[in-house]
Amino acid sequence: MSGEIRMKILARFLSVPLELIKVSESDSKGWLLEWGNYEYYVLTNDEADDLYREHLDNLFEDTVLTQIPEHLQIYIDKNQWLDDTIGNSSRAEELADYDSIENDIIIGGKVFYIYRVC
Repeated sequence: MSGEIRMKILARFLSVPLELIKVSESDSKGWLLEWGNYEYYVLTNDEADDLYREHLDNLFEDTVLTQIPEHLQIYIDKNQWLDDTIGNSSRAEELADYDSIENDIIIGGKVFYIYRVC
C-alpha cells in the first residue's frame, strides 16, 4: 500500500485536509505518518502484526537481555518470551506509544488500524 493511500486514510480518520498529512522521513517502510507534531501508524492487520512482533523483538534484544547476566542468557528462550508477551499484551500497548489505543477504520471493505505514536 502506498504512502499516499495511507495519507488519505489518516486524513479521513482525523477529518483533516490531505495536504496536512505527510509521510515521516524517520520511517523507512513508509508506515509512519505525520500531522503537525503528531505521528500515526496506518497499517493493515498483517502489517500491524509484523510491526508488533518487530517491536517486541527489539524490546527483548535492547531491554530484556541487557537485564540478564550474560552467563544466564543461554537459559532464556526468546521465542517463548515473545509468545508469552504476545499472549499477555496487545498491539496497541506497543504501537500506540501515546495512548495505547488501537483505532480502526473501514474503507472499501478493508479494515485499517491507526495508532497514535506521539
